Amino acid sequence: MIDWTDPNTIGAILGSSVGLFGGIIGVWGACIGAFAPKGLHRGPLMFTGYMFAVLGVAISITGLVMLLNDAILALWLPLLLAGVNISILMLILTRVAKNRYAQAEERLMSAESLRRE
Repeated sequence: MIDWTDPNTIGAILGSSVGLFGGIIGVWGACIGAFAPKGLHRGPLMFTGYMFAVLGVAISITGLVMLLNDAILALWLPLLLAGVNISILMLILTRVAKNRYAQAEERLMSAESLRRE
């Protein structure tokens, strides 16, 4: 059984979970960097970005509920901070990815018009 009153245990569990999620977001960012200039995989990557933002909001709400239920500081603070950071970061990054895909589509259209001439 996990002792949820021990800050060391909570720190280990939450730290590894948030770190793993950060690594997954890093892989998502690498995929955006590799595929967006070519215009590939727009749908799945944009959907995943928005789902990460929604997950960040859910993590924030979880931290806020724990705060309101008088949980210990080591439990609600990492969740609230990580959730807010993830949700804001993912909304900004999905907007940047959307712009990169628009630029790729613009380049494709201009190249297509040059081929026809």
